[in-house]
Amino acid sequence: MSAPKIRPRGIHQNPRPDTTDFEFGQKQAAQQLIYYHTLCAALQKKFSVSVSKGFIWKLILTIPPQRPDANGRLVGDPGITLGVLAHRPLSDINFSEYTDFALESIREFKLEIRPGGLAPQEDLEIWHDIFKNNFETREGNVLSCTHGSFASEFWPIIYNYHACGDTGDAGWNKLFNRLKSEGYPKSIIPCRYFGAHAGCWDGKCPFLHDKRSAVANREAILKARRKTFDYKHKPTPQQSSARIRLLLNRRAGPSASFEEREALMTQIHKEVKGDRAYCANPECMNPWTNDQITSPLKNCSRCKFVLYCSSQCQKKDWPRHKAEPCAPIEVLVENDDLWSPIGTRKGTEFFKTNWGGA
Repeated sequence: MSAPKIRPRGIHQNPRPDTTDFEFGQKQAAQQLIYYHTLCAALQKKFSVSVSKGFIWKLILTIPPQRPDANGRLVGDPGITLGVLAHRPLSDINFSEYTDFALESIREFKLEIRPGGLAPQEDLEIWHDIFKNNFETREGNVLSCTHGSFASEFWPIIYNYHACGDTGDAGWNKLFNRLKSEGYPKSIIPCRYFGAHAGCWDGKCPFLHDKRSAVANREAILKARRKTFDYKHKPTPQQSSARIRLLLNRRAGPSASFEEREALMTQIHKEVKGDRAYCANPECMNPWTNDQITSPLKNCSRCKFVLYCSSQCQKKDWPRHKAEPCAPIEVLVENDDLWSPIGTRKGTEFFKTNWGGA
């Protein structure tokens, strides 16, 4: 895998008119106006909420998922398929009361507001953690949080702010109070694009361009990503799950009863509890156990992270590991496409998850 092009954060361009870059900047400017006026409408309480008709939410999980072999055939334990149905009401937010700009309604999202608008402190912390852990909202600052995809988190914060003057974040409190007292100037609101990968291409952008903050936000994101590699001596949730399945299938066999599999599962959970790491070949997964002072596993020479118990296992696992991809940690850390919205590296979650079609 070639290293992704690293663009420093905090870039402001002033492209010539009648160029594609200029058009791109105009699109950014138009989108930022929507974000800005959504924020203004929220702070001025010029919005209304209505409840949409309920819907049936359906979730199907297969635990554990089968995987294709080299010939495309599904192999592995077919597992258990779980279906979950839920009837949930959805909300719409309408901005007809806001006349400074024509805003479209935010439709059909889950909104839970307690009587009086006050939210539990732990909920406020969770919502702000979502914004901080998502690299797009962290780099895009408060304007990006007004997007409809974050409505379930943003609007309860707004309700809490109107109820008691607190958003749960000191920075937001300071900004919101200044906006209300100074007439909502754009110049004190961080630009949505200045700290992002593309940079700001609106030559006349009226929003705040804070280089130091943009660089600090990016470094915080990369620092958090590097920290996820600390599990080198601790298996990821998906690795632990795969190891347990592998041992269960080896020992139980196809004729084992449900009770026998349950008893084996309990025993295996105890066995793997202290494991430090596994051979990355899914058909092997030999462990480095807690009582082994020296690791029997060797690092992949390229990424220096993935471990194998033998060269045979490494060769057999190369097609899978190459696609992960196999790359130095700093290359993986810089590549936004490899990271989920919640700050986890795609493919390491307990359940296989499809983040935005990735």
